[in-house]
Formats: sequence, C-alpha cells, structure tokens
Amino acid sequence: MKRALLAILGAILIVVGIGAGGVGGTLAALTGPDAAISGDAGTVNGNGYALVFNEFTINTAGGEEALKRIAEFRMGATSRNGNELFLGIAPAEDVNNYLRTTAREIVSDLSDGTARVVPVPGNTVPAKPSEQTFWTAQSQGMSPTISLATSGANQTLVIMNADAAQQVSVDVTIGIESATLFPIGLALVFVGVLFLVLGIWLVVVAFRPKSDQSPPAPPAPLYPPEIQSSNLAPATPAGPPAPPSTNVPPAAPPSQG
Repeated sequence: MKRALLAILGAILIVVGIGAGGVGGTLAALTGPDAAISGDAGTVNGNGYALVFNEFTINTAGGEEALKRIAEFRMGATSRNGNELFLGIAPAEDVNNYLRTTAREIVSDLSDGTARVVPVPGNTVPAKPSEQTFWTAQSQGMSPTISLATSGANQTLVIMNADAAQQVSVDVTIGIESATLFPIGLALVFVGVLFLVLGIWLVVVAFRPKSDQSPPAPPAPLYPPEIQSSNLAPATPAGPPAPPSTNVPPAAPPSQG
C-alpha cells in the first residue's frame, strides 16, 4: 500500500512538473529578457482620414484591470501602404472636436482579429495630428507603438497617416510588457524541474525490489564435518634427542677351552 501511494504521488509530481516547466519555458521564451509579448490583433482598413477606437480599454486587448498594476499593455500599428503613421490617445471630447467634419471610420470591435468599422462621412481635411496639443499619449513612425495606460472610459485612440492623408490601412498588434514575466517563467521552469526529479525518484523507490533482510550465511567450514567432529589429540612436539646411554654392559670373557 505504501509503495502504491508513493507511485501515485510520484506520477502526480511528474505531471505537475512537466506542466509547470512547459508553461514557464514558453513564457520565458516568448517574453525574453525584455519581458514583452505581442501578437497580431487584425488588419484595419479605412477610406477616411482616421481610424477611431472609442473608449479603447485594456479589456479590448484581452487583459484584466488587475493586470494593469503589474504589466503595461501596448498597442502597435504597421503601415500597409507605406505611409508613416500616427497613434494617439486623447479625451473623447477633444478627438470629436478635431475630427467633427472629417471622414473617418469608427472601429467597433477588434477582439477576435476581425475589425468591424462604421464609416462616418465628412468633407474637411484635418490638420496634421502631431500639431495637436491635446494628446495624452502619442507615437509616430512606420510601426509605432503606444502605451494603453491612459486608455479607458472617456478616452479615444486614433490611428492616422502622419501627414493626415486619406486611406489608413494598418496591421494592429497588441502586446504586454512586465518586468516580472521573464523571472516568473524562469521560476516555473525551476519548480517544474524540481517536481519532475522528485516525482521520478518517488516512482523509482516505489518499484524498487525489496532488499533481502535475512542474516548472512555462516562461512563454509574449512574441513569436512567428519574431520571436524573427531576428537584428535594435538600432536606432542618432539623433545630434544636422548643422549647415548653410558651403561654399556661389559663384554663377555673369552671362553677357555
């Protein structure tokens, strides 16, 4: 019974170790030392002068508000038509005043990789977005990124061509940066390896054959039993040789006849 419990516990530790090590290794590989993960969120095209994301929140990026305390969510855009891009976050009221009479597209959903846009007509050409002073966060370039820390209720995210030209076409990416992601991944790898080694050891112990606990056999006799059982007296060591006897009988007298 004890061996069965050890085997079950070892198997559980092996499974947990493989899972933790796999998750940690994947997290560490994805983030790298710079602790950043990003992925494609979809392609957005518009015929107007701007792509407008009303109340673009962290939840749109697939995260939770609690994660905002330990991680920074970012959004990036890559131009599909060779135009330099502008990304900006600003209060919704300021954005509405800026683009009130300008043709634009309202992006209603970007949560599943398929953008849904609603065109809004207009007849004026807006000023360059970089010349406006109401942005709370902004970025410009061929593949700019912007922090979403200031996104949320009453905030609007805008993507435009930097020169305020029509036809905005971009590939959008959503990412997360955190100084804790890479260390967490390494810690999970360490814990996974530890559990895996411990689990394998428990399984080996559970299936190891029992050791022989009988006392060791006595040494084999040096002589056959019949010789050992005989009562042979030990040989008496020989003493020094006896001296020659001096009591030599006298020689018989010669006969007279």
